[in-house]
Amino acid sequence: MDAIPFNLKKEALGRLRDTVVATRSAEVDEYGAMQWDEYKTDPNEYFFAGNREWKPQIMDFFDSLHRSGDKIVYLDICGTADGEKIGADVSYGFSLQTPANVATRPDKILIEGDVFSRKDFNRLIETILKSGDLPAFITFEPYAGIGDQVSVSGPHVTGDATVELERAKTRLAYDRLANNLRKIIEMLRPGGFLLVGEFFRDSQYLEDLAPRIPAMLRAIAEENGCSFEESNLDRYLIRKTSDTKTLLHE
Repeated sequence: MDAIPFNLKKEALGRLRDTVVATRSAEVDEYGAMQWDEYKTDPNEYFFAGNREWKPQIMDFFDSLHRSGDKIVYLDICGTADGEKIGADVSYGFSLQTPANVATRPDKILIEGDVFSRKDFNRLIETILKSGDLPAFITFEPYAGIGDQVSVSGPHVTGDATVELERAKTRLAYDRLANNLRKIIEMLRPGGFLLVGEFFRDSQYLEDLAPRIPAMLRAIAEENGCSFEESNLDRYLIRKTSDTKTLLHE
């Protein structure tokens, strides 16, 4: 895949940031309530779309950790699902905004941030690692809450220059999420699982990238010595083997 020219990349990054600001404003209704309908409250929901066969092996891993006296840590990226519902001892959620009806607890830490921002995403990782936590299970459905950020809508998309900018914006989002995947696999505890859901569901220009996503995920898994499985509904399960690195390397 060709590199994005620097000037176009800079402009596309600015467009992504602008959209984040607009999305935050648009998602609050007149009563101040958040409108994040796609955020799941229960991690079990991630298994309902063709992933039911994955849950037993994840629960078996949780049981083995509990038998060893280890703490089970769950992380939901682009979501606020509560790991307590699947037996986790500590849950982290990372979302653009925290829905009004979702409360924090000492064992449920919610962090707001933009998944496309290196600063925000690194802050998430640092928060977890400083607590001495290594996630045993991570769910990551990138379209939840960010669909508008990589989609193109309305008649403003006219002319070759604008089309190229929008394509660059989608490419940039894709590249940022790929980098984030590498970071969270390094943070995952040995034997842990990463369940990746749909990418960029509403992007008008995803047709050039969609066929590349499974290969990209498989390559990232192999880079880190992980196993890789694909369901029939564009969902993927990566498991970290016990002999791969855990510490992040910048």
